[in-house]
Amino acid sequence: MKSKTLKIRNIPTGNPAFFRMNVKPIEYLTAILIVSIVFLFCDAPLPTVGLILCTVICFALVATPDRTLLEINELFIVFYSPKDSTECSILYWDEILTWQYQKQRQCDHLKIELINGDVYDSEVYHDMRLIRLLQTYAAGKEKKTSRRRKTS
Repeated sequence: MKSKTLKIRNIPTGNPAFFRMNVKPIEYLTAILIVSIVFLFCDAPLPTVGLILCTVICFALVATPDRTLLEINELFIVFYSPKDSTECSILYWDEILTWQYQKQRQCDHLKIELINGDVYDSEVYHDMRLIRLLQTYAAGKEKKTSRRRKTS
């Protein structure tokens, strides 16, 4: 098994990551910041809304912490540990038995089971690109979530 938990400094560097998921959605926050700046130059009451939005978004961009949840490249997926900022788990595509994307209220979860029975779980945020990449690199290994009806 090549898949294992290791220190971040020991991640193979041959293939750069082409997808990275962070906790803080910088692209969306930047887009809202631009819209709020445009609001500042409009007629009333939009400047007030723009000022409030601008303040909140600047706070979110500067003061809130950010960390990387996962990275994907052509050979493997890397889950960064939420408990230890120096460790990560590297999972090779050919060793993945199943993967499951679970939608939950707080945040979504990605569960990956390896061929040796190990299960890795990471919080993720809804991103269709992530699901498409998993369907491409771990094709046919998706484990569908069964939905049960509530009976009264």
